[in-house]
Amino acid sequence: MFVDAYQSAGVMQIDVQRDDIDMLVCGAQKYLLGCPGIAFMYVRPSVAEQLKPSNTGWFGRINPFAFDIRTLDYAQGARRFDTGTPPYIVGAGACAGMALLNTLDMAQVEGYIEQLSAVALREAERHKLPIASPLDPSRKGSNTAIRVKDSAAIERHMASAGFIVSARGPLIRVAPHFYNTEQDVAGAMAALARLV
Repeated sequence: MFVDAYQSAGVMQIDVQRDDIDMLVCGAQKYLLGCPGIAFMYVRPSVAEQLKPSNTGWFGRINPFAFDIRTLDYAQGARRFDTGTPPYIVGAGACAGMALLNTLDMAQVEGYIEQLSAVALREAERHKLPIASPLDPSRKGSNTAIRVKDSAAIERHMASAGFIVSARGPLIRVAPHFYNTEQDVAGAMAALARLV
């Protein structure tokens, strides 16, 4: 089983062993509190040994510092999928964000995010905003998508009003995290309603 956890890691419980996940990919830029430029992949060791990467780099080798261009010897486990030198500064930021998240009870974070999703949906309905997300908080991710006409302009106006949202084509995504409050979410929906 392959899981794309970009929209869930950091806001819900994930246990690759409990959930019997063979491969999981994620980046640090969303709910892991990092920034763009770094991603990671988990591959169950028994699965990793069966796979041969179609793209590899010097860090995916048994001994990267041998600089042997004539031998293709894959490293053990998921390391075989490494390519080049990772962006260490971005990695330091990713480690800091994940270290903070590791101090939290992810079951509580997941429950709180569901609560904030319910507030977002309730406030969007109250303001008659066109919701593009599922209406059941337990069946949707942590962000709530609202249909808009000019998402880029609305994203800029929302930032000026103190709300960071994401423009995605015909949608604006409101994506709270554990540090947000119900008032933050309600305020974002009210500001969005004034712009729409």
